[in-house]
Amino acid sequence: MAEYWRSDGHNVSVAARLFGINRCVVYDILRKWAEGDLRERPKTPKHQPNKTPAGVEDKVIAAKNKTRLGPERLTRLGFAEWEAKVYLALLQRSPVTGYQVSKDSGVPRSMVYQVLGKLVNRGAALITHDGDSVLYAPVPPLELMERL
Repeated sequence: MAEYWRSDGHNVSVAARLFGINRCVVYDILRKWAEGDLRERPKTPKHQPNKTPAGVEDKVIAAKNKTRLGPERLTRLGFAEWEAKVYLALLQRSPVTGYQVSKDSGVPRSMVYQVLGKLVNRGAALITHDGDSVLYAPVPPLELMERL
């Protein structure tokens, strides 16, 4: 591409049209060519402030491997999508309030209490009380598998 650009009289628009890329990509290629480094560079950002910490990622993967429960398997077992997300969030941290379950699972707070009620009725979650707070905890995965 760079050789064509040089032989064509330095017309970026024509080079981009010929190679089926946009002009920004042509300029990136020309910049890398001028630097003498046309290697592919990583696409991930250098700074990821919202990335899940490695320790948490490891715990999530370990829990999934231990129980073999993930959202897809739970939905095949009859759980709705939000029920699966809430149950997996409870496995990660419990006992917790409905508000915290909502934050951890991504289920809207307006719906999380209804979903938690369904899990309690199904026998997948337990309710405990701590003063005025209502806390939720999951039934252990192996026990849940026996019930299903």
